[in-house]
Parts: sequence; structure tokens; C-alpha cells
Amino acid sequence: MKKTILVIDENLTRRKETVERLSFLKKDAVIREAETVEEALGITANEDICAVVIDEKFAADSAELFKKPGVKVYAAFKKSSISLIRAMGQKGIKVITYPVADLNIDTGLEGVSIDTKEEADAPGSLAEVVVFLSPKGGTGKTLLAVSFAVAARRNSSKKVCLVDLAWPSGGAADILRFWPPRSVMDLNAAPEYVSEKIIKNVAPEHPQTNINAAVVINDFHTKGPILTPQLSRKIISVIARHHDLLVVDTGAYSESVEAVLPFADRVFFVTDPLISSIVKTYRLFDFLRKLNRIPVENSAVIINFYNSRYGDIAEDVQSLFKTRVFLVPFDYSVIENLNEEKLPITVNPRSAFSKSILNLAAENNQPMHSRRLFNLFRK
Repeated sequence: MKKTILVIDENLTRRKETVERLSFLKKDAVIREAETVEEALGITANEDICAVVIDEKFAADSAELFKKPGVKVYAAFKKSSISLIRAMGQKGIKVITYPVADLNIDTGLEGVSIDTKEEADAPGSLAEVVVFLSPKGGTGKTLLAVSFAVAARRNSSKKVCLVDLAWPSGGAADILRFWPPRSVMDLNAAPEYVSEKIIKNVAPEHPQTNINAAVVINDFHTKGPILTPQLSRKIISVIARHHDLLVVDTGAYSESVEAVLPFADRVFFVTDPLISSIVKTYRLFDFLRKLNRIPVENSAVIINFYNSRYGDIAEDVQSLFKTRVFLVPFDYSVIENLNEEKLPITVNPRSAFSKSILNLAAENNQPMHSRRLFNLFRK
């Protein structure tokens, strides 16, 4: 008796198209279709199922219902991402993209063709990628990203790499007082030759903090955009294979930032407490959310503030973004440390700023979807 391939999709036109595209497998299997999960479960009770292709609307909540010995489950999405591929992969579910095709029944349905850039550039390891993002400069992203990377390294045995894509500021290099012979900018000369060997030279270990750092070295004589989307994607892809955690300072939002987002497991939107800044940040957050460019359930807002009177705005911001909010107090000691060319989190770990960053790094090790509103200023 032939086995059955089950296609679940409430969209009739798309469902018929998927069935048609899989018709070449009819010599090996029966192609059945269902409009709802309930209808599909009824079919599985009576037939020998070998594969299930389930639409993205049902995949998150129902794909695991079809996981049985000998049954391959494929979640079909209009657009995939690295974080999505990882999340589904942990459940034993393969992500594929529309139009669905090339399920190889003869080899036990192991060979699935997914022609997406995100999949092609996926890191070889499951390195976690944390992105610090803002619609504008001057919100303190770079100091937060550097401090977060240092704190994450101190809190665990993870191999951490800070990736500075905020050209042309070169802020991370200045904060770390670290100017290696080669920088991220050098990769622009021949992006096709970006390799693991070259990346190791561009992201050496910072001796005082034991993090690796791929930084931008400030050069205002350089003309034009240095970091193209393709180069940014390649840098993240290669570095991720050799680290447990990547902390990415993207700089102000641009096309290069958009190229990095498919790799992001977590995105921190950084803002100052001014109403205009919060509104701009929300517009960017809402834009990326609607386009499905960010892992919304693992996104959060960081409010970097100087005056303690802003400490009570977290709940208002949370109600606007409907996501977690972290408050990071930026006191005068931080300015003093930076003026003395010292990293606040290393020389003054008991300051309110350092404690909040250390707590944020510790929180990052927990499943983010289960976190409560976390007011770091009051901890």
C-alpha cells in the first residue's frame, strides 16, 4: 500500500498549487490535502502518513501534532529566517518556503531543496546572535553593546564576539581602546574572499576582557558606504561558526542592518527617554514587526537614561511596544570612566550602570519569552 503525503493549508489556491508541485511523487505516494488541522488529524488516523507539509498559519501551534516515528514534518513559510529555521529545527521540523517542491520520497524525504539566502548563509554552529538596533545615532548603543558582550563573557564560559558594523563612527574600538592591524573595513576591498582565516585576523581577542572583537577603525578619508548588505551578511555568517554568542552593534538603521536581521535570535531596540526618540524607535519596531523581519517574541526595548526622573516610564513604553522593557541608568561615573579611557563595566562593576548590564546579560541566558517586565534600575 502506498504511503500518504498530507498537505495542510486553508488557502485553496495555494494548497492546490502545492499538491500540483508534488504530483511527481504520485508514483511513490498518495497526495492528500486538508483545509484544517482537525481534518488532517482525521486523515492521519486512517492512513499511513510518511510526510506532512503544513502551512505557516498552523505550523507554530500544530506541527508537532504530526510528529510520529517515520513521519517527516515540513513547515511551509512565505519567508524563512535563521531564527525560524533554528526554532523549528529544535522541534524536529524542517522549514521550507513557497512554492513547495522537491520532497525526495525515494530517500526517505531527507532531501529538501530550500533556495533562500538565509539558509545558504546559515552559520555552521548554533551561535546565538544578539543585535543592538536604533533608528538613529547617539542613543548609547555602542557602549551598551560593548558592555553587554563583556558582561556575557564574564557570566559564562561562552566564546563571545563583538561585531561592530557602525561605520564610520569606530566607537567600539575607542571604548575598548583596541585597534587591531585589520578591521571590518579591510574586508570591503575583496568581499568575495571573506573567509574563516581572514575573519580570525579581523576579530582578534581583546586581552583585557577576553572577548573577540571585529571593530570598525575610524577613517573619515574613506568615501562611500563601506559595509554593503552582502558583506555584512557574510561577516556574520563566517564569524558565527566560531563563537557561542555574537553581539552586533548595527549603528543607525540601514540596508546593511536589514541584511543582518535574519540571523538575529534577539533584538534590543535602544532609545533615550525623550518622547521623539521613543516614537521613532516604535515606528522602526512596528515596521520590522509587520514585515516579519525580527523575532518579536525575543525583542526588547532598552531605555538608556541619565536623569532618574525617567525611571518610571518603563510601563508606559511597555504598553506601547507590548514587549519587555529594560532601564539602564547612565550616571556621571560612566562619563568619568570613558574620559579616563576606561571601560565602566570593568573598572566600576558596582555602579548602577554596570549592575544593570550584568543583570541584562544574566537575563539573556534565560528563555526570553518567559521574562517579566524587568526594571533594572530598581534591582
